[in-house]
Amino acid sequence: MEVGAYLSASQKKRKQKRTYIILSLSILGICFLVFGIIWTIFGSSVFKIQSITVRGNTTIASDDIIALIHSSVLKSKNPIVTYLGDNNILAWPKTLSAEETASLPQLLNISLEKYYMTRSVVINVTQRKPFAVWCFMSRGSNATMGDSDITMTYAIEETGESCSWFSDDGIMFEKGFDAEGGVLMAIHDYSQNALPLDSPILPDRFISNLVSIVNVLRGSGLNIKEIMLNDISLEEIRVTTYDGPTILFSLRFPADADLLVIKNIMTKPGFQKIQYLDLRTEARAYYK
Repeated sequence: MEVGAYLSASQKKRKQKRTYIILSLSILGICFLVFGIIWTIFGSSVFKIQSITVRGNTTIASDDIIALIHSSVLKSKNPIVTYLGDNNILAWPKTLSAEETASLPQLLNISLEKYYMTRSVVINVTQRKPFAVWCFMSRGSNATMGDSDITMTYAIEETGESCSWFSDDGIMFEKGFDAEGGVLMAIHDYSQNALPLDSPILPDRFISNLVSIVNVLRGSGLNIKEIMLNDISLEEIRVTTYDGPTILFSLRFPADADLLVIKNIMTKPGFQKIQYLDLRTEARAYYK
């Protein structure tokens, strides 16, 4: 019994020692593995970006877009991303938010494709397309003659004018220039103070309706003299023409149905003698 007990205790000790060695080696191996992964990610050049391709940009320099992404990585609130550095492919995002692209308002959106085997990145850019020009006019430079809301409006002096191209989502993204007529479709805003680029021209609820008004004017064939926003609180757009009436649109609803109305009235004898065409009531048209 004593010999058997001794052998059992000895075997137990050897088993415990063997377990301890295996466990120690396993822990040591895991530590080496973790250290190796950390060093590979943070310290080696395995994930260092080797090539960058920018696609879709026509007016924005590729270097400016790449610099924007570098800046986004460096400003990240994620400490791991910051520690990885702006040249590590793991740190680069898949897309940038509107807030991050605000410094380049010409950008509509930006997305990234990352190829880890070749350590290359493809940046896909969608730029805003110019829809029309928005001009902030000097406040008080517009005057109205007569005692009716439907009267002749004229510009006294255009000083302090600031014009910008805007896209069909209503965002100003690039400095533009004023022009008469219906080619560029410049809208003169006598109601608001000038706003910086990357700002909306109007409150969101009006933008799609304004876009529909511009599209109607483009399709109408009218000889346009000026498109005006005189008072934003009235929620209307006033259009003067060279050889026809003043036309009043509402910003409260789409103008798509007005195209047929305008074309029908243009075919009437004496169109040039019509003083005004009032389209501010939905599904109704009044003219004199």
